[in-house]
Amino acid sequence: MKLPVIDFASCAIRNKNVSPKDLKYVGDSIVKAFHSAGFVYLKDTGVSENDLEKVYKSAKQFFDLPIEKKKEYNINKDCFGYIGVGVERNSAQ
Repeated sequence: MKLPVIDFASCAIRNKNVSPKDLKYVGDSIVKAFHSAGFVYLKDTGVSENDLEKVYKSAKQFFDLPIEKKKEYNINKDCFGYIGVGVERNSAQ
């Protein structure tokens, strides 16, 4: 399987002239990639390396917490929150 790559340049935050047609194309491409491959690589998002580093640092800090602390953030009715290891079932088996 080939890695689905979506070029986000036409829709990136820095692009002030983004058209509804561009947004729909990128959105449809992302949905298609998730349905066919289950993941996607977003290229030219406009997200800075500094922001990415902050996200990775925050994620590491959270996942380094003891399990009991993480359970305080269990998934809610809006599907936001922590899901423990082995809770989700990702295959029909």
